[in-house]
Amino acid sequence: MDQRGGDRPVTCLGGDRVHPAASAVERGGVAFHFRVEPEFEEIYRDVFVLGEYDVDFEHDRPCVVDCGAHIGVNVLRQKQRYPNARVVAFEPSPSTVELLRRNVAANALRDVDVVAAAVSADGRPSVAFHVSTDGWGMRDSVAPKRWHDGEKDEVIEVRSVSLRPYLRGPVDLLKMDIEGSETEVLRSVSAELANVANLVLEFHFDVANPANELEPLLAIMADAGLRDICFLQGGRPVAFEDVVRTPPRWVVVVRASRPGAHHRSR
Repeated sequence: MDQRGGDRPVTCLGGDRVHPAASAVERGGVAFHFRVEPEFEEIYRDVFVLGEYDVDFEHDRPCVVDCGAHIGVNVLRQKQRYPNARVVAFEPSPSTVELLRRNVAANALRDVDVVAAAVSADGRPSVAFHVSTDGWGMRDSVAPKRWHDGEKDEVIEVRSVSLRPYLRGPVDLLKMDIEGSETEVLRSVSAELANVANLVLEFHFDVANPANELEPLLAIMADAGLRDICFLQGGRPVAFEDVVRTPPRWVVVVRASRPGAHHRSR
């Protein structure tokens, strides 16, 4: 993948009653397949323009574990910056993982293992999963959201796996965007976090899911030795005390690294 600029439409794929037809664009030498353009643009801005998950590694073959990979925008970013990176990407939504696989294939990526499953705290073989009926995959989640009312979402059963086996060896970056399940999943792998050099996650608070709290999440990180912690909100660095926590829903990006690990400051 090269760094040339400009958009070039590639193709259009068939949709269905729930999901709009998929489109594709080539941007900077990278091919992206997506369904909802505003959603894609928001994710592209966070990942490629703002570098939300960028980490400067000490070697050219980092191990990246991506939980909540969606259509793979971060996977493409990591492979653009580090072509030899080894990536494991988890995505439970059947329609979204289809696009993730298409993006991996369209960019001829190697060493990318796509796991069609949710990561769960207890390793259950399957979980109930809320899927947005408007095609916005970034709204899909295991955790409850205030808009889950049976009209804007449908519930399906998806495969789920424990994250523990994937963190038993050195992991240079654990990326997590799992829409409200981050605290319980991190707690379930608290021992394995000793193998993680850098962690970047989106913390999601929702009044429908009050058990997902920021302070316990930070304590899990600190106990695991991930002590260099900073916060991003609205695309800008903020101090912990300045994190805006306005109900009914708020989001903050948390970046943490182990002392001595390379961690890109923004």
